[in-house]
Amino acid sequence: MDLRMMKTLPNMARIAIIVLNVLWINTLMAQTIITGRVLEAGTNKPIRSASIYFDGTLNGTTSDSTGSFTLYPQANRKVPVIVSAIGYETETIADFPMGKKVIVYLNVRQYDLEAVTITVSDGMSRKEKLRIFRKEFLGTSLNAMNCEILNEGDIRITYTKKTKTIKAFSEKPIVVRNKNLGYTINFLPVNITFSPERIVVQGYQFFKEDPAQAGQVEIQKARQAAYLGSQIHFVRSLWNNELKKNGFNIYRGSLPSTYANTRFLLQGAESHMLTYDSIVNIHNNDKYIHLEGGPVHIEYKGRTSLLNKIDSGVDGFISNNGYSDPSALIWSGFIGTQRIGDALPLEYNMTDLPEPVMDVGVKGIIASMDTLRSRMPAEKLYIQFDKPYYSTGDTLRMKAYLFDAALLKGSVKSGIVYVELANDTNKVLFRRMLPVGYGLGTGNIILNKEDIPEGSYTLRAYTNLIRNFGEDLVFKKNFYISGSSAQNWVVNSGTTLSKQSGKDNLRLALQFSQLNKQVLGLHELDLRVLDGKRVLQRDKVKTDVEGKLDVN
Repeated sequence: MDLRMMKTLPNMARIAIIVLNVLWINTLMAQTIITGRVLEAGTNKPIRSASIYFDGTLNGTTSDSTGSFTLYPQANRKVPVIVSAIGYETETIADFPMGKKVIVYLNVRQYDLEAVTITVSDGMSRKEKLRIFRKEFLGTSLNAMNCEILNEGDIRITYTKKTKTIKAFSEKPIVVRNKNLGYTINFLPVNITFSPERIVVQGYQFFKEDPAQAGQVEIQKARQAAYLGSQIHFVRSLWNNELKKNGFNIYRGSLPSTYANTRFLLQGAESHMLTYDSIVNIHNNDKYIHLEGGPVHIEYKGRTSLLNKIDSGVDGFISNNGYSDPSALIWSGFIGTQRIGDALPLEYNMTDLPEPVMDVGVKGIIASMDTLRSRMPAEKLYIQFDKPYYSTGDTLRMKAYLFDAALLKGSVKSGIVYVELANDTNKVLFRRMLPVGYGLGTGNIILNKEDIPEGSYTLRAYTNLIRNFGEDLVFKKNFYISGSSAQNWVVNSGTTLSKQSGKDNLRLALQFSQLNKQVLGLHELDLRVLDGKRVLQRDKVKTDVEGKLDVN
């Protein structure tokens, strides 16, 4: 209404308009606020202090002495509401009616015998069980190492020696204080199982933010680092059809190799590339991940993850705030390694960080280094060979050790190590991807004479994360592959280092013999002295009658 017209209205008319506006606002609020009661099933007794919250959010409340509660809704109603109370089974409300009072009935908990039975000894101390629990439940990231479980005494842990399986139970929510991210998480466990075959951490999360920490720059940076490439980041990017914009690539089947540049695909890889339309179904304005053709590989700045569905006939619901249906979708790889220690609420929004203030003091330098490590921790890689020398036709067997450079622990940031074998002209003859888990991976290269002839070679190995820190962190190993021979020799050697005319002089004494101990006398050999790939000396030489050869 035009304000000029308002001035001409009588006072009673203006009051009537104001009253109507207030009534309209109150009606709108009544339609959007969720109200209800929590009662005991079978007796209708009100349940006091029950927790009611949207899973994975900061949005929650508790019931009063009459079992009543009031809850403000999320933007997306598909995010489930969790209702729990000590001594009762947890209820999940997937789709609650708006504008109507919700009555929630909780059944008295019938305890699982496995969870409450106390045994004299199951072959593992509680201290060791807690150590494994913390590692698998919280994770191994910098954020995880700065988490504290405030009620470990409420957690019951069992170990089955035969299957090497650990299970954890807690009637009360597991309370985790994350000092790095500034949240306290109440995690209500559903299934926590650790075994050699699988790691399962299922439960409901309710976040509480520490107001004193929320505005700190260090907290904001740590949250941003945890968000980028996370499950929430991917789901939001997919829902908004912004995968490319936000740095995600998705593929069907095996991931393509990305050796020279992560933005270029090898020949034929484009046929495996997926788009928004190929995996998203829209039904009644809701969006679902549809994985009819099998699992999907996700690549984000060198970090690889795998997305699959639990039931082949069920699509996984996703929302614009980053929620994804945990009963329909399963994550592994990098996203799978992000545990409670890197969890963020669905309300989190990445904001622009303030410009850093230069601080030349020691504390400022240390804080800057810690921030860099938390956002992009470097990795160190070492490749162990099964023997020091090879001939054509051999199989080169190798083991990869990938470490977090800051912590010197097995890295969980990268899931693939890339290996290249180049000849003395730096031409790459062979490429391979080695899957790694918790910092360990194995592989082999068959040295076919046709593909890899006799000569000097360099093996290079790296992860995409290592490439971000320059060539110095790339692993390199120079070695020589000799031609295959029908004869096998035994070589005894001795070295003497002396000074001649002020210069170092190395005398190398060799003696060659066959396996039957018969000396290899008067035999012509091709001698090469190498410095890495560079040939320092090359001669035709001949052993004496005793199979000896002196090289200066």
